[in-house]
Amino acid sequence: MTAVSVDGATNSPTGDSSGPDGEVELDIEVAGSIAPGANIKVFFAPNTDQGFIDAITTAVNDSTVSLISISWGGPESTFTSQAMTSFNQAFQDAGTMGKTVFVAAGDNGSSDGQSDGANHVDFPASSPYAVGCGGTTLEANISTDTITSEVVLERDGEQRRATGGGVSDYFPKPSYQSAVNVPRPYRPGRRPGSTGCRR
Repeated sequence: MTAVSVDGATNSPTGDSSGPDGEVELDIEVAGSIAPGANIKVFFAPNTDQGFIDAITTAVNDSTVSLISISWGGPESTFTSQAMTSFNQAFQDAGTMGKTVFVAAGDNGSSDGQSDGANHVDFPASSPYAVGCGGTTLEANISTDTITSEVVLERDGEQRRATGGGVSDYFPKPSYQSAVNVPRPYRPGRRPGSTGCRR
Protein backbone atom coordinates (compact mmCIF):
# COMPACT_ATOMS: atom_id res chain seq x y z
CA MET A 1 0.00 0.00 0.00
CA THR A 2 1.21 3.49 -0.84
CA ALA A 3 0.00 6.64 0.93
CA VAL A 4 -0.30 9.64 -1.41
CA SER A 5 -0.31 13.14 0.07
CA VAL A 6 -2.69 15.64 -1.56
CA ASP A 7 -2.63 19.34 -0.67
CA GLY A 8 -0.19 18.63 2.17
CA ALA A 9 -2.39 16.12 4.01
CA THR A 10 -0.79 12.93 5.32
CA ASN A 11 -1.78 9.60 6.78
CA SER A 12 -2.26 10.93 10.31
CA PRO A 13 -4.63 8.74 12.34
CA THR A 14 -6.54 10.68 14.98
CA GLY A 15 -6.82 7.84 17.48
CA ASP A 16 -10.47 8.84 17.99
CA SER A 17 -12.71 5.76 17.86
CA SER A 18 -15.55 7.98 16.57
CA GLY A 19 -13.31 9.61 13.95
CA PRO A 20 -12.38 8.65 10.39
CA ASP A 21 -9.67 6.11 11.27
CA GLY A 22 -11.94 3.06 11.31
CA GLU A 23 -13.53 3.94 7.96
CA VAL A 24 -10.14 4.43 6.31
CA GLU A 25 -8.79 1.19 7.76
CA LEU A 26 -11.90 -0.76 6.72
CA ASP A 27 -11.64 0.53 3.14
CA ILE A 28 -8.00 -0.53 2.91
CA GLU A 29 -8.70 -3.95 4.42
CA VAL A 30 -11.64 -4.64 2.10
CA ALA A 31 -9.73 -3.56 -1.02
CA GLY A 32 -6.71 -5.61 0.03
CA SER A 33 -8.77 -8.73 0.74
CA ILE A 34 -10.68 -8.53 -2.54
CA ALA A 35 -7.54 -7.88 -4.61
CA PRO A 36 -4.59 -9.18 -2.56
CA GLY A 37 -2.11 -8.72 -5.41
CA ALA A 38 -3.17 -5.17 -6.27
CA ASN A 39 -0.99 -2.12 -5.83
CA ILE A 40 -3.24 0.03 -3.65
CA LYS A 41 -2.82 3.77 -3.34
CA VAL A 42 -4.60 5.67 -0.59
CA PHE A 43 -4.99 9.39 -1.27
CA PHE A 44 -4.98 11.57 1.87
CA ALA A 45 -6.38 15.09 1.48
CA PRO A 46 -7.77 17.84 3.73
CA ASN A 47 -11.37 17.18 4.81
CA THR A 48 -12.85 19.97 2.67
CA ASP A 49 -14.70 20.06 -0.65
CA GLN A 50 -11.51 21.29 -2.32
CA GLY A 51 -9.41 18.60 -0.65
CA PHE A 52 -11.91 15.92 -1.71
CA ILE A 53 -12.01 17.06 -5.34
CA ASP A 54 -8.20 17.43 -5.41
CA ALA A 55 -7.82 13.85 -4.15
CA ILE A 56 -10.18 12.60 -6.85
CA THR A 57 -8.53 14.52 -9.67
CA THR A 58 -5.08 13.42 -8.46
CA ALA A 59 -6.22 9.78 -8.55
CA VAL A 60 -7.95 10.22 -11.92
CA ASN A 61 -4.79 11.71 -13.44
CA ASP A 62 -2.46 9.08 -11.94
CA SER A 63 -1.54 6.76 -14.82
CA THR A 64 -1.10 3.79 -12.45
CA VAL A 65 -4.66 4.03 -11.09
CA SER A 66 -7.25 1.96 -12.97
CA LEU A 67 -10.20 2.15 -10.57
CA ILE A 68 -11.18 4.43 -7.74
CA SER A 69 -13.12 3.50 -4.61
CA ILE A 70 -14.70 6.21 -2.45
CA SER A 71 -16.55 5.53 0.78
CA TRP A 72 -17.12 9.16 1.80
CA GLY A 73 -20.24 11.11 0.94
CA GLY A 74 -23.36 12.74 2.22
CA PRO A 75 -26.80 13.95 1.18
CA GLU A 76 -26.85 15.88 -2.09
CA SER A 77 -28.39 18.81 -0.21
CA THR A 78 -25.19 19.26 1.82
CA PHE A 79 -23.05 19.90 -1.29
CA THR A 80 -22.99 23.07 -3.33
CA SER A 81 -23.98 22.93 -6.97
CA GLN A 82 -20.43 24.00 -7.85
CA ALA A 83 -18.91 21.12 -5.85
CA MET A 84 -21.24 18.52 -7.39
CA THR A 85 -20.47 19.81 -10.89
CA SER A 86 -16.71 19.62 -10.20
CA PHE A 87 -16.93 16.07 -8.82
CA ASN A 88 -19.13 15.00 -11.71
CA GLN A 89 -16.65 16.39 -14.25
CA ALA A 90 -13.81 14.51 -12.56
CA PHE A 91 -15.81 11.26 -12.69
CA GLN A 92 -16.64 11.86 -16.36
CA ASP A 93 -12.92 12.43 -17.01
CA ALA A 94 -12.16 9.13 -15.25
CA GLY A 95 -14.62 7.31 -17.51
CA THR A 96 -13.10 8.92 -20.58
CA MET A 97 -9.72 7.57 -19.43
CA GLY A 98 -11.18 4.07 -18.97
CA LYS A 99 -11.25 4.28 -15.16
CA THR A 100 -14.24 3.21 -13.09
CA VAL A 101 -15.26 5.12 -9.96
CA PHE A 102 -17.10 3.17 -7.25
CA VAL A 103 -18.80 5.19 -4.50
CA ALA A 104 -20.57 4.08 -1.33
CA ALA A 105 -24.32 4.78 -1.37
CA GLY A 106 -24.38 5.72 2.31
CA ASP A 107 -25.51 3.88 5.42
CA ASN A 108 -28.47 5.91 6.63
CA GLY A 109 -31.20 4.40 4.45
CA SER A 110 -33.46 6.40 2.15
CA SER A 111 -33.34 9.46 4.41
CA ASP A 112 -29.53 9.66 4.13
CA GLY A 113 -29.57 10.94 7.70
CA GLN A 114 -31.91 13.89 7.02
CA SER A 115 -34.93 14.37 9.29
CA ASP A 116 -37.41 16.05 6.93
CA GLY A 117 -39.33 12.85 6.10
CA ALA A 118 -38.27 12.89 2.43
CA ASN A 119 -35.98 10.54 0.54
CA HIS A 120 -32.41 11.71 -0.06
CA VAL A 121 -29.62 10.17 -2.08
CA ASP A 122 -25.94 10.15 -1.13
CA PHE A 123 -23.49 12.15 -3.22
CA PRO A 124 -21.09 11.45 -4.92
CA ALA A 125 -22.81 8.07 -5.43
CA SER A 126 -25.63 9.91 -7.23
CA SER A 127 -23.30 11.07 -10.02
CA PRO A 128 -24.25 9.49 -13.36
CA TYR A 129 -20.52 8.88 -13.97
CA ALA A 130 -19.97 6.84 -10.78
CA VAL A 131 -21.12 3.39 -9.74
CA GLY A 132 -23.15 3.73 -6.52
CA CYS A 133 -22.54 0.72 -4.28
CA GLY A 134 -25.01 -0.24 -1.59
CA GLY A 135 -24.51 -2.87 1.07
CA THR A 136 -26.06 -6.32 0.85
CA THR A 137 -25.97 -9.52 2.80
CA LEU A 138 -24.94 -12.28 0.42
CA GLU A 139 -25.18 -16.02 0.97
CA ALA A 140 -23.45 -18.40 -1.41
CA ASN A 141 -23.23 -22.13 -1.94
CA ILE A 142 -19.51 -22.82 -2.17
CA SER A 143 -19.92 -26.32 -3.64
CA THR A 144 -22.05 -25.09 -6.56
CA ASP A 145 -20.43 -21.63 -6.82
CA THR A 146 -23.85 -19.95 -6.83
CA ILE A 147 -25.48 -17.14 -4.91
CA THR A 148 -28.40 -18.51 -2.90
CA SER A 149 -29.62 -15.25 -1.37
CA GLU A 150 -28.87 -11.54 -1.47
CA VAL A 151 -30.82 -8.91 0.43
CA VAL A 152 -30.28 -5.22 1.08
CA LEU A 153 -28.27 -4.46 4.19
CA GLU A 154 -30.48 -3.25 6.98
CA ARG A 155 -29.48 -2.99 10.60
CA ASP A 156 -32.34 -2.33 12.93
CA GLY A 157 -30.28 -1.96 16.06
CA GLU A 158 -29.67 1.11 18.13
CA GLN A 159 -28.16 3.03 15.19
CA ARG A 160 -31.06 2.16 12.84
CA ARG A 161 -28.83 2.19 9.76
CA ALA A 162 -29.43 0.72 6.33
CA THR A 163 -27.78 0.98 2.95
CA GLY A 164 -28.46 4.13 0.98
CA GLY A 165 -29.67 4.56 -2.58
CA GLY A 166 -32.31 6.47 -4.42
CA VAL A 167 -32.88 9.05 -7.11
CA SER A 168 -30.95 12.27 -7.63
CA ASP A 169 -32.56 15.66 -7.13
CA TYR A 170 -29.63 17.28 -8.95
CA PHE A 171 -28.65 15.09 -11.91
CA PRO A 172 -31.17 14.33 -14.66
CA LYS A 173 -31.78 10.73 -15.65
CA PRO A 174 -28.92 9.72 -17.97
CA SER A 175 -29.57 8.25 -21.41
CA TYR A 176 -28.38 4.79 -20.33
CA GLN A 177 -31.38 4.68 -17.96
CA SER A 178 -33.91 5.82 -20.58
CA ALA A 179 -35.60 2.41 -20.81
CA VAL A 180 -35.94 2.11 -17.02
CA ASN A 181 -38.94 3.48 -15.15
CA VAL A 182 -37.02 5.49 -12.57
CA PRO A 183 -39.33 7.31 -10.15
CA ARG A 184 -38.65 10.86 -9.01
CA PRO A 185 -37.40 11.27 -5.45
CA TYR A 186 -40.24 11.05 -2.94
CA ARG A 187 -41.26 14.36 -1.45
CA PRO A 188 -44.37 14.69 0.70
CA GLY A 189 -47.16 16.24 -1.41
CA ARG A 190 -45.48 15.61 -4.79
CA ARG A 191 -46.70 13.11 -7.37
CA PRO A 192 -44.26 10.41 -8.51
CA GLY A 193 -42.67 10.88 -11.92
CA SER A 194 -39.49 9.88 -13.74
CA THR A 195 -36.73 12.47 -13.95
CA GLY A 196 -33.66 11.78 -11.79
CA CYS A 197 -30.55 9.64 -12.03
CA ARG A 198 -31.07 6.38 -10.10
CA ARG A 199 -28.41 4.93 -7.81
